[in-house]
Amino acid sequence: MGKKWMGFVGAVLCCLVMVSLSQAGGQKPPTGTVAINGLVWLKNANCFGEKTWDEAKADAASLHTGMCGLTDGSAAGQWRLPTARELQSLSSYLGQLDNKPQSMIYWSSEESTHFNESAVAVNITNYGIVEILIRKRFHVLPVHNP
Repeated sequence: MGKKWMGFVGAVLCCLVMVSLSQAGGQKPPTGTVAINGLVWLKNANCFGEKTWDEAKADAASLHTGMCGLTDGSAAGQWRLPTARELQSLSSYLGQLDNKPQSMIYWSSEESTHFNESAVAVNITNYGIVEILIRKRFHVLPVHNP
């Protein structure tokens, strides 16, 4: 092989080693999020405290980098309340959230189909669905699609 070819191969190997070293441990820097079941969840399960349903929807929609420990580059409007089914899917993953949930009940994005001025929430101790008046105050756990 010629000297030019050897120099090229050496440069490529050097770059590969640098990339490997930068990815050592396979860890990404913390972003304040956790990926579970194909969705991106806010890692801080208690960032907003207890809110009415309307406040919860507004807080989730306004979430952005710089709030609640987020450093992922997300912008307001990307986040939302999860559906009841999405909340139920967390049953095996609560240990991945920071600030373990303090409340048993978290708001979903769904309105009640049975009661006026009510919305659907999920009791995360047993993953049962409850329909509650929207003026009651429960926790918020925003989510967005990747």
